[in-house]
Amino acid sequence: AEAQRNYLRISNNTGAGSRVTGPRVTYNNLNKEYLVLWRSIRANAPFEITGQRLSSSGIEIEADFQIANLASVGKDRGINDAALTHNSTHGRYFVVWQGNALPAAMSSQIYEIFGQQLSSR
Repeated sequence: AEAQRNYLRISNNTGAGSRVTGPRVTYNNLNKEYLVLWRSIRANAPFEITGQRLSSSGIEIEADFQIANLASVGKDRGINDAALTHNSTHGRYFVVWQGNALPAAMSSQIYEIFGQQLSSR
């Protein structure tokens, strides 16, 4: 007999041509929650970093939320290689990624490292 699997669907990426890649996860022992992030790829939109907080039992704490917002710079921008960690003393998260979010036409090929601190609640 096949063992029953209890998969959790974490991302909610919908629409034709949409997909997700590069999932990352960290556990915040102070607040007893996970933060999962991934690269969202949607048709006719720049790649973005999206996140989801889950309780220690795997229940969604809130809806998926956008961490990086390259769409404000232009559709020709991209994001790669996200990573994250948490501060076990204060319960905050820090997310970093490689991206080309600098404004100006010629900067679409210049990649930098960006980061954002997130609070757990």
